[in-house]
Amino acid sequence: MTPDIPRPINYTKLAKVLRKEVGNIVTRVLTKNEMQSVFPGCIGVGSPFIVNDPDTYQPQMLFTAWSDVKGLERQVWVADIDEDLSVKNMKKIADGSLFNVTGLNTCTAFWDDYNEQWIFACTAYGAPKTSYGYFIFFDKNWDVKSTQVIDFTQTVDTKTWTPNLSDGGIGFVPVSDNGLVISAGFGPYRSLFYVSDYKARPFQTPTRGLPLMVYGDTVYMPNQCSTYRVESRDVHQLFAYNGYLVMLSEHRGWTGLWHYEICFGPDKDWYKVGTSLMVGRYHMPSALLWSIPTINYTHVIPHHGHPHYTSLLGVPLLFFVTFPTWDAGGKRAYAHEIWAQKIRPEEAFNPMKNFPLVVSGVDEPYRVGKIPIPTFGARTATITLSNFTWTGTLTVIEADSPYDIWYGGATYETRYSVLPSSAKVTIEDPAPYIALKTDAGGCKWLVLLK
Repeated sequence: MTPDIPRPINYTKLAKVLRKEVGNIVTRVLTKNEMQSVFPGCIGVGSPFIVNDPDTYQPQMLFTAWSDVKGLERQVWVADIDEDLSVKNMKKIADGSLFNVTGLNTCTAFWDDYNEQWIFACTAYGAPKTSYGYFIFFDKNWDVKSTQVIDFTQTVDTKTWTPNLSDGGIGFVPVSDNGLVISAGFGPYRSLFYVSDYKARPFQTPTRGLPLMVYGDTVYMPNQCSTYRVESRDVHQLFAYNGYLVMLSEHRGWTGLWHYEICFGPDKDWYKVGTSLMVGRYHMPSALLWSIPTINYTHVIPHHGHPHYTSLLGVPLLFFVTFPTWDAGGKRAYAHEIWAQKIRPEEAFNPMKNFPLVVSGVDEPYRVGKIPIPTFGARTATITLSNFTWTGTLTVIEADSPYDIWYGGATYETRYSVLPSSAKVTIEDPAPYIALKTDAGGCKWLVLLK
């Protein structure tokens, strides 16, 4: 008997199988080409957001589409999307004429079972006020039932704070007892808000989670998320993964390239809002390094934006938008396409695997102080103060819970003398939460967790 001779290994095919298994596959989902039959002249698509039909569980993709060169006249569309990422049955469901604005530029939605409605929210181009959020209430078939414009302006002690929502979108995370955590705001204005009953109509005006402060005639806004290099923090998604509150945002970095930023909230305290109103009363660190294996800068597709994570298509996927050029005056600047990639969420959304994490703000230890910072089991927390010119004292508060910091529970405080020439303190094995207080007025601060 002639023995079987093993076939040589086809390493090219093997590599394709391995790449598919480990998830390093980037798939083009939807472009202007597939839209021509239903939207002639379409030059770009963006803002993907995946939901499930409440009865059939058919996955559907909300997205925006436009035909103008500047990408301002954006319409909202919905389509069926299958697990192989094929898209069909595209249907336009809204445009700027609903609110007399130029265009609706983002997509976020969830199903309100009590009212049998989709609650959809977005920001808009041509909004008459920067603090306006736009809400549309659809029936199950995505026909408009009603609309509402909500002003996110907050009032404290008869004084007002007007956030700039710009085109950054609105994020939703429903919680128990019909509560809803909302994120909104462009750049350092990004804040968490709360609605106690999303079933109510008209929809309630959201309340900012981290309270505003008044000093004289000035309303002071403690920064909600790390402000490290986030002047252009823009289109984003808010969601919960494995107990963590997670915020994905597009962000234009110092290089001029659009990429992603990820911010992490605590794993157990963020949702306790029914009686304590604790939502957002902490700083969300952002990762300098994010463990997404394939999405990097390339000379072919240097810009990525509009991130959206979902597992509703059977595997964990990151949807995103590519645009190969960023010449705002060019005719191809808004030729966006929707792509997707399989990712490992246990790495991507695990703060312990995304160090170093950075928290930063301006003047907060002096003006506000006692804002908890989750440390996620970091080995060290390095605190740097800058922008002050005299000797001061930095108090570092450590606690097991943000409640202890806010309400005077069990805490451990250490005081350090800081000089303009030497204003760096490193804490070994910090507690689950830390907070800062200083008498060095006007200082900027940064905390590096490693």
